Amino acid sequence: MKIAYILGEFPCLTETFIEREIEAVERQGVEVIVFALRHGEGESALQQRKLAAGQLFYRPSFMPRRLPSLTVASAYWLRPLMLLDSWLAMQAAPYFARVMKEQGIGHVHAHFASLPGTVAWAMRRDAGIPYSLSMHARDIFVKDELLGEKLKGAEFVVTCTEFGRRYLCERYPELPPDKLATVYHGLPLAQYRRAGLPRADEPIILAAGRLIEKKGFELLIRACALLRDQGRKFRCQIVGEGEERGRLEALIADLRLQEAVELVGALPHDEVVKRLDAATVFVMPSVIASDGDRDGLPNVLLEALAMEVPSVASNVSAIPELIRDGETGLLVPPR
Repeated sequence: MKIAYILGEFPCLTETFIEREIEAVERQGVEVIVFALRHGEGESALQQRKLAAGQLFYRPSFMPRRLPSLTVASAYWLRPLMLLDSWLAMQAAPYFARVMKEQGIGHVHAHFASLPGTVAWAMRRDAGIPYSLSMHARDIFVKDELLGEKLKGAEFVVTCTEFGRRYLCERYPELPPDKLATVYHGLPLAQYRRAGLPRADEPIILAAGRLIEKKGFELLIRACALLRDQGRKFRCQIVGEGEERGRLEALIADLRLQEAVELVGALPHDEVVKRLDAATVFVMPSVIASDGDRDGLPNVLLEALAMEVPSVASNVSAIPELIRDGETGLLVPPR
């Protein structure tokens, strides 16, 4: 059996769970061909293996342009940036469909219902290739005028949390309930063994995620100021990169926390695991962003618990599906 995975970016430092999924599917005897809308930064072992095997295709830089369909244009006409992004992504659909036909691919699975889902939907409409969707967080909670069409056209839809599945069922009651299923992200637990206990004389508070509003890192930084004012000794490391870096750097400076709080930047996955191994506590201060975006179940939180790192997190969306307050971690109200 041969199937295709459509990804927005490959490889992607914050989406290593997709690589683990592809490898798990392949262990079941299924051949997976990867199609990506853009190159990610860096390399991964899976990417190199797929390139060598001729099982990885990127959207070409130059392609014939076609006008957006009436459905897409009418869905996004009040959101020009979304219309432009969708139109650019859909230029890949004819090329991807042709390659899939040549490869004998009979099914497409798109990770994220946003642009990858739009491409899969367009290929079904234009080339009759059936597709399914994996949905995670932003693609569930942030308004997308075309999402109903993409859900209706999919063979099935997978969410990585029960909270996300229920949210979609309530928002789209016309969908058959058995069309949506919850499949949690798994971990190869043998790879998450702690080498030893962290240093007691220098506690390390670790957080990780993209530097965006929904991650709530502003709250963590302000909490660090309270700890400093109480005379607590600690170091706080925030791993990740994103659009909020400038604002967070300014906040750290305003609160005079330069010696205590470090914005580490993006790191390869194995380096994040090393940071977890050295951490005293892991913090996930998630919030609901102004546009409705929120975390589903952050994979790095799974990794922290797998390594037995004491964890504190907001009780936002699906996080209580993982952490039992007072038993497997601590939950606090957002903000």
